[in-house]
Order: sequence, then structure tokens, then C-alpha cells
Amino acid sequence: GELMFPTYMKELIKITSHELGTQDFDLEEIYRGFEKFFSKPEIRRFFEGGEVYTEKEIYNARGEHMRIDRLVFLEDRILVVDFKTGEPGIKKYEEQVENYKQVVRELHPDMKVLGYIVYFDRCEVVEV
Repeated sequence: GELMFPTYMKELIKITSHELGTQDFDLEEIYRGFEKFFSKPEIRRFFEGGEVYTEKEIYNARGEHMRIDRLVFLEDRILVVDFKTGEPGIKKYEEQVENYKQVVRELHPDMKVLGYIVYFDRCEVVEV
């Protein structure tokens, strides 16, 4: 069937592929991948509603710089989302999200802070 992607997304994929020098790619396959990714309610919820910050730069108490892929402020909680590829269960990734959560908790002590790793290639979400 017809893939329901906005024109701007198709253009963005073409531009990105051109910028990266990728000539050999299947646009239809990319669209299908996006469709599969966003068809999952557990993933879609990170893109629907709330006040969203992408590539949010924060600093911990020691002044160390961190960049959170996606930070979603909802009415009663904050979602810390990190995007990865590959096999789930890599301790380094989980520790990274734990560190992000800790800093966000310090900045917003009145809010519940939840952390997630979203694996693009596997269309999986792991709560940390």
C-alpha cells in the first residue's frame, strides 16, 4: 500500500543521503523502516505530546557535559530517551541513561524521571 510519509520526510531522507554521499539506498525500504518504527505504541509515545527537547545539553554537578537525545516533559513525569543500534543489554548504555536520569532528577526533584533506550534497528524499547 501507499506509505504515509509527509513530503518533507521524503525530502529530508534524500538530502541526508546525498549529504552523506550515500548513492546506493532504497527509499522504499527506508520508508518501510520508519513505518515499522512508528507503528509501535511503545516507541510512538516518545513522539506524541509533552514538551520535547532534542539533543538537550545538560551538565552534572562536576560540570561534565552531557547530551540527551530526547527529553520529554509530561504533566507528572519526565522521560529520558536515548537512541542506539545493536544488541540490547550493553551496560555502558544503561549506565549512561542512569547518569542522565540522575542529573535530570537533581534539576527537577519534584518530578518522576524515567529512562529508556530505544533501539532503532530492532524497534525495541528497554526501560532503564
